[in-house]
Amino acid sequence: MSPAGSSRFAGSFASSLAGLLPFAALLLIPAATANPYVIFVITAALFYSMVALGLNVIVGLSGIWQLAQAAFLAVGGYTAGFLAKEYGISLWIGIPAGAVVAALLSILLALPTLRLRDEYLMIATLNFGIIAQILMTNLDQFTGGTAGMSAIPPITIPWWSNDAGLTLTGAVRPDQQYYVVLIGFVVTWLIVKRLQASPMGRALRAMRDDEIVAQTMGQNTLRLRLIAFAIGCGLAGLAGGIFVARFQSISPAAAGLNNSVLYLAMVIVGGSGNLLGVIVGASILSTLPELLRDLEKYRLLVYGGILVATMVFRPQGLFPERMRSYVGGRAIPAARQGER
Repeated sequence: MSPAGSSRFAGSFASSLAGLLPFAALLLIPAATANPYVIFVITAALFYSMVALGLNVIVGLSGIWQLAQAAFLAVGGYTAGFLAKEYGISLWIGIPAGAVVAALLSILLALPTLRLRDEYLMIATLNFGIIAQILMTNLDQFTGGTAGMSAIPPITIPWWSNDAGLTLTGAVRPDQQYYVVLIGFVVTWLIVKRLQASPMGRALRAMRDDEIVAQTMGQNTLRLRLIAFAIGCGLAGLAGGIFVARFQSISPAAAGLNNSVLYLAMVIVGGSGNLLGVIVGASILSTLPELLRDLEKYRLLVYGGILVATMVFRPQGLFPERMRSYVGGRAIPAARQGER
């Protein structure tokens, strides 16, 4: 191998190794602290990051605004829970099955609605989320009604220490819950990261920045929007399955509009299109209520004030996506791209 080739290989290996360090650090968190509350808060941050990363595929990468992410999360959760409770199917199978069902349902929703734009599409997806929550409340024989579905069999690692396997969430131990959510987070991160770096990801960003230009370059923008919508909603379904594995229950409240708005706020506050920013936004908005708990009745007021201040003084998000300028080939902030 030539010196130049060796240098490139070493640089690539070092970059890959550096990319694994955060995940290695995440593996050690339960060992670093014995405080179950701290583990619970970090677990919640990872879970919300999962949901926000999936929504970022739709909103940040593709420029499609939707308010039904919570509904697709609930669809994935109910699918995984129903298969596990009624048919005894392991959650290792039920969780990806829930993601597939959510993705397929999103395609059925997208086919008649993705030709809509901006606020009209948001209203259409908002209505779908409301209808989904009503159906989950009224289809008692499948969903358990208002009380939801409970006593879902826990997820297990087969053949661990005995023939029955190791039950991860049956005892509701925070460290075991943490690793279940961490698996889902890593899978979601790898999928979104790979999509963003792929030709499909570049086509989605081109469509987001200027759909007419993307069409003139031969891109089928309707197909791109459909794929992005299915992937983002499928990842929401995956998060729903992880939710069920974590709590062994799910209710129609999981599909509530307030949850969809919260997930969208996480993407916007962190920085739409920036994966690290989305994770930071999800972590901040999921931990802020815990940090403000001592304020009691003023907690939600302060929380809302922080959100409003962020929107006013940092509308592009805390970590805006950096795009490459068409003029000069240099990187410029996304907020300044529109000035050219």
